Amino acid sequence: MKRLLATLTLLLLLPTPPVPAHAAPPVPGGSAPHPITFPADAAMHPSADVEWWYFVGHLADTAGHNYGFEVTFFKFAGLRRYFPGSSVDVALRTDVAITDETARRFYHHITYVPMAPPRTVASTRELRLRAGAISIWTLGRLSYSLHGGLPRGSVDLAVTSLRPPMLVHGGYLKFAFGYTYYYSLTHMRAVGTLSIAGRRIPVQGLVWMDHQWGSSTGDAVRGWDWMALQLNDHTDLSLTNERTAAGVVRWAMALLPDGRQIFVPGALIAPLGRWRSPTTGVVYPSGWHVRVPGLRLDVVVRPTVRDQEMADSLAVSGYRSSYWEGSGTVAGTRAGHQVTGKAYTELTGYGTPPPSLHVQP
Repeated sequence: MKRLLATLTLLLLLPTPPVPAHAAPPVPGGSAPHPITFPADAAMHPSADVEWWYFVGHLADTAGHNYGFEVTFFKFAGLRRYFPGSSVDVALRTDVAITDETARRFYHHITYVPMAPPRTVASTRELRLRAGAISIWTLGRLSYSLHGGLPRGSVDLAVTSLRPPMLVHGGYLKFAFGYTYYYSLTHMRAVGTLSIAGRRIPVQGLVWMDHQWGSSTGDAVRGWDWMALQLNDHTDLSLTNERTAAGVVRWAMALLPDGRQIFVPGALIAPLGRWRSPTTGVVYPSGWHVRVPGLRLDVVVRPTVRDQEMADSLAVSGYRSSYWEGSGTVAGTRAGHQVTGKAYTELTGYGTPPPSLHVQP
């Protein structure tokens, strides 16, 4: 049990996630060892040190009330390198959240679970994940069921992709410090229910999904501001400003209305304000002016609720395993035309560095 607790403590001190979630431009000449295929590459990859499946979205009920949500699995492997003899080598972290935009309330829950069937399931053939009461299950090609439980609610959705996968930089990015495979399902229809404080609410809406797997030391990455934008002109794009030891790297990946996929350097995310978390004390940007000159994009993104911090109650106070992940609105121009849309924003690395971890033999 002491070994297990030590291993989970190490997980709490790792950056979230240790491979850059929205990584810097790749080393020139890098090419994928194999193309991404479905359903196999939607499944877990045992050789990857870290992997995650990330679903966020915008939902509405019949009364016109609006909601955001997140259901995410992180897989951490190779833990015995840090704790030889540990009974746990692979563990899962699940992050679940509901934003009640109309009531301006945010609910979230984070759990850590050692990979140990039957409590956990992680298929290598198709996307089938379960950790306790949290699950993502394949229903058909690029169609999934999501269930995420919270102390005061739950997310139960069926989601189906309406557009082909967006392969970020062709689906593979190679760095001096590692690699990652990366694709997004940028436009998914969602139907199901939310439960909040005992109320069961039928909802439908629009979902974004990211899946990444790879290996990296993560030492070069200090944090990032990342956004998924779904515009009403049928442009879907992700963009990042990534803070590294060498400076800030800025880029975007777009799935255009005509189906073309474009990787564009130079995404600018400028904060318009700040918000201090009453839980962790961390100060985050809040509201952003976003420009991508290569896409002729100039918009303002505003959070629907300022407090959407995924505060990790088990982690070191103020450290990076807590992060801000929230729904937002978009308004501005693209290619000279007025656009509106929906956004999800992720802010990491704004907490303090972790203390030194001393492991007793």
